[in-house]
Amino acid sequence: MLFVFGDQWRAQATGYAGDPNARTPHLDRIHDESISFTTAVSTCPVCTPARASLLTGQYPLTHGLFMNDVPLDPEAVSIGKVFGAAGYDTGYIGKWHVDGHGWNAYIPPERRQGFRFWRGYELSHDYNHSHYWADDAERHTWEGYDAEAQTCCAQEFIRDRAAAARAGTPFFLMLSWGPPHGSYHTAPPRFREHYDPSRMDNLCGRPEYAELQAEMEAKLSRLLARLGDDFLPGDAYLRRWGYEVDPQTGYSVTIMEDLAHLRAMVQADRREAR
Repeated sequence: MLFVFGDQWRAQATGYAGDPNARTPHLDRIHDESISFTTAVSTCPVCTPARASLLTGQYPLTHGLFMNDVPLDPEAVSIGKVFGAAGYDTGYIGKWHVDGHGWNAYIPPERRQGFRFWRGYELSHDYNHSHYWADDAERHTWEGYDAEAQTCCAQEFIRDRAAAARAGTPFFLMLSWGPPHGSYHTAPPRFREHYDPSRMDNLCGRPEYAELQAEMEAKLSRLLARLGDDFLPGDAYLRRWGYEVDPQTGYSVTIMEDLAHLRAMVQADRREAR
């Protein structure tokens, strides 16, 4: 299972939603193959409360986070703990923002909500000089543009666990990109050249937002390619869901794959074929 989300990715900012400025062929294809929940909204569309709700499945009134930079209870029942208890190999890569101990503070294992593989950080929008934490308190720096490096890390995670997943030990990975949240004018040049500021007629007149959004869309296509390399055609089914968790402020794409369920589907189809 792979859960991917970008920070402040507006629901309107996709080709399939009709935005003339958005170039999102991969998202458009996923949309055509998926279920899109266009009226699913956040009850508290602020970063920390929304992320706590994603992790716990609870309303802010229950998990208690109503503003940014406050900690989620380490004893909370979270999606990472639940999947881990069910035998999944859990991992988290990217922006966290529910630790509440400072943007640059080390996040120890007991505050990682059950995620065993960890390449996370509390918050940074300096995307070309971004840090993260791994297995210990040593601070690391993403090489180059952080979303690029994080996507490569996710691809490696999937590749390294493909054989175990096919053998019956599934994985659950969350990949949390900082973009297209500002700081703007940070996307690699190959994405900036696609957008002419004089021709932008929405997105608040910000071509730099579209640049970041296009960069994230390209990263998503690489993840799908990695999944295809490792699980198709040997695993005959790949089920995808795409939805806008918060049409007002972002978290645009979720791609989920449950290998155990898919394997049961394949086996059932084979029995019927006999």
